[in-house]
Amino acid sequence: MTIGTFIFKNAFRNKRRAALSVVSVAVSLFLLVTLLVALRELTVPVEDVGAALRVVVRSKVSIANLLPARQRPIIERIPGIEAVSPFTWFGGKFKNEESMTFAQFAMDPKLLTTIFGEAKVPPDQLQAFLSDQRPASWARSRQTNIN
Repeated sequence: MTIGTFIFKNAFRNKRRAALSVVSVAVSLFLLVTLLVALRELTVPVEDVGAALRVVVRSKVSIANLLPARQRPIIERIPGIEAVSPFTWFGGKFKNEESMTFAQFAMDPKLLTTIFGEAKVPPDQLQAFLSDQRPASWARSRQTNIN
């Protein structure tokens, strides 16, 4: 009797134990591969052409803290920079519900397609978006009413 035959006979002596062993190894490998793929997808940067050329500069304290306004001309003078836009975070609320909040971001609408080149917006909708100033005027009137 060779060592291989000995291992094979003893491994399949109890069919239930052999099946459970095979299933446990298969589940373990499935979980390992799934977690490694998930980790890779979370850590590998986006390979889109626009995203590869985009650099985000933020405050070291928080995404909600603004950079000083004097930083914009300094960033614009860096060679190779095509556009600079403030990208302001503010919390949004869903239909007057205090407990349900989500992130909202504001930026210069004229620079939307320049900075986010992968954003596909039909030209007529983009012009309608750029010409509509109601949200900005509504926010200003709301701000004056609060103060």
